[in-house]
Amino acid sequence: LEDGYKILYDFTTDTQYTLNKDMEEFDFSPTDNQISFEYTPANKEDRWLGIANLDGSGARGIEPLGENADLLNAQWSPSGQAVGVLNEYIDGNRKRVVPIGLNDENFKQFIVSGRGFDYRWTNDGKQMIYSTYSGDSNYNSTLHIVDAYGDTIGANNIALDLQTSVDKCTFSKSGDHLYCAV
Repeated sequence: LEDGYKILYDFTTDTQYTLNKDMEEFDFSPTDNQISFEYTPANKEDRWLGIANLDGSGARGIEPLGENADLLNAQWSPSGQAVGVLNEYIDGNRKRVVPIGLNDENFKQFIVSGRGFDYRWTNDGKQMIYSTYSGDSNYNSTLHIVDAYGDTIGANNIALDLQTSVDKCTFSKSGDHLYCAV
């Protein structure tokens, strides 16, 4: 809207909800009964990754963002375990990736090599595919898959030997196949 407020429209009930203008980067929970969002007012100390009911009620902060809002993606995992993913550079060619849980869970981090990290969860939320690029791939994006659930987060980090970016890929409904444009 022109005044900066966000609208959520429920087609099932034909109801419109007005959400706070400082909310952005929305995603629906796996059960479609909540949203995740980044709350980004002008005061950096008040910035949070949060969740709320669909109508905006019951909002609560999950993780403070401060000046790091650009390092976090508010994307709910299909398993419901993670409500977002933090990814930050640890040096010029590696990123630390940490799934952010709903209840102050201290999930394992894992390291990805390359720049331009982008990801998608598998249908069950137990793994994620991601793409990065580096001089090793002639600066072409390459795909990887990694465990991203429970105690195995970061395990089985495997290069798929496919030069494409994750935004050109989609999983089949069953989750047994990954289709990618190259």
